Amino acid sequence: MLVDGLVESQQKIVWLIAENTKISKQEMSELIGISSTAINNNIKCLKEKGLVERKGSQRTGYWELIMEK
Repeated sequence: MLVDGLVESQQKIVWLIAENTKISKQEMSELIGISSTAINNNIKCLKEKGLVERKGSQRTGYWELIMEK
């Protein structure tokens, strides 16, 4: 799944969420090979662009992709 206007790490985050909506930020960090701070910054950017949302709590919640804009 490719989304125009995103850097490579953001593309990877979107792909990981598409594959597993319950993936943690720590798992993303390990799979992509970037720091947890970089994951947080990229997710913040994705949220600002209206592409992802976190539903529920940090422990039991899930990620939701919002692709139709």
